[in-house]
Amino acid sequence: MKYYVILFVILFLSCKKQDGVRLPENYVLTEKNISEDCNIFQMRFKEGKYLLKYSLAGSCKELTAEAYVREYISYLDKNYDSLAHKKGYVIFDYYGVEQSDILQDSIIKITKRKFNTEVSLTEADKNTFTLNISDKR
Repeated sequence: MKYYVILFVILFLSCKKQDGVRLPENYVLTEKNISEDCNIFQMRFKEGKYLLKYSLAGSCKELTAEAYVREYISYLDKNYDSLAHKKGYVIFDYYGVEQSDILQDSIIKITKRKFNTEVSLTEADKNTFTLNISDKR
């Protein structure tokens, strides 16, 4: 009987710790298949310092910088009003896309125009870069 009580207490405590599992996610995840071997995932954050993460999945061998930019423009056109806030960090993952300097410049110009505010490049690596959209104008 003593073992049953101990087992019950252990199970009760372990179940209590899992209450956080049912918490709602802080983001909305969408996906678009842009070719046979490439998908673009968008994580639109509901709160916090991050606004959006725009990432690739798949080999994306045929993906060009122009196609990536076109998809970003399309996403902003459809979802701009759904963004919880209009300032914060936007992360872009673009591995395998050639002409990364052209890609970054295009994305920065498009983001400045759409958000009508100051946009700065805060971080850049081989396959990713981060923009800061501020509320200054």
